[in-house]
Amino acid sequence: MKAQTVEWLHSTTPGRNITVPSAMNLNRALGLAARVITASVLALAIVIGAAWAITIPSLEPLLEATLWSSGFVFLALAVDSERSSVAPLLITGLALLVLALLGSRVAAEFAIVAAILLAAWLAASILRR
Repeated sequence: MKAQTVEWLHSTTPGRNITVPSAMNLNRALGLAARVITASVLALAIVIGAAWAITIPSLEPLLEATLWSSGFVFLALAVDSERSSVAPLLITGLALLVLALLGSRVAAEFAIVAAILLAAWLAASILRR
């Protein structure tokens, strides 16, 4: 049997080198993936926790109080905000207060809608950083 050898030339092609900018892009992509996973897990935990809390009658007042206080926190953030657009914070604060009131007076399922609103704000703040 005849063996042939192939000589390997150590020539580099311009597109095959791993450069510092592409390594930084990989680092940014991994950081973004970590933020997406963190935001998704926390948002899912909030919504599932609210859905679980409305099934237990003794936890419903605690959930409503949490949503009510979250509404006041958003209103305080709207008052204290130095940004020019305080409307989203103000609308969210009022919506949380109304949903907490509806959740305690009409149907407990309104608390899940409020939890989804809180989860969306949390996910947006995590992904914005």
